[in-house]
Amino acid sequence: MMRILLVCSLLLAVAAPPAAAGDGVGINGIKLRLNTRRGSQQKLTYIGKGPSIPVPALNGMNDPRIAGVIFEIFTATGQRNTFDIRTGPYVDAYWRARDGKAAQYKYKNKLAPAGQSFVHKFLLKQNKVILVSRTHELNLLDPQGAMFVRLSIGDQTLCSYFSSPIFDGIIPGRDSDATSFFSRTGTAPENCLDSTIEQMLGIALAD
Repeated sequence: MMRILLVCSLLLAVAAPPAAAGDGVGINGIKLRLNTRRGSQQKLTYIGKGPSIPVPALNGMNDPRIAGVIFEIFTATGQRNTFDIRTGPYVDAYWRARDGKAAQYKYKNKLAPAGQSFVHKFLLKQNKVILVSRTHELNLLDPQGAMFVRLSIGDQTLCSYFSSPIFDGIIPGRDSDATSFFSRTGTAPENCLDSTIEQMLGIALAD
């Protein structure tokens, strides 16, 4: 009987291989905040944390200064936006990178949302990633319920899922256009594939 159980366990292990590296790495989100004030003043802040965050080697193929950075955000109401940090030198935009026990990358664009990118600040280091954008271009008047963020650098992808907003919708006591989505709790998805986004948000992504 013990031999039969052992054989069955081995067969199950073979039948359920781990997710491929190209599927992306889910990480815990500790903050996602999107604001819109006076109809046009927008800000997005995302913070992810965890030991599974891959930090590429300096001057390697996934070095964000070389590969660029792509940030995507998806909402449970079917909205989405994509923006990036393009490669190359731009006025008032710069990278700082250092090596040590682990590589660390910092980016700042003083002209955001103009200049090189919508992104104002970006930090990638061991166990932590931070992105601050001066725009998000999402309509937050209606409650979103949940959001999924995906960050790609070269062939490395990170993602987080936020489904427990502290605040979601019109901000009371502010001007009539003030809206916000704010969550301090983000979970690590199984992977970062489009099919996972569709399943977790309950939406169908357009081709």
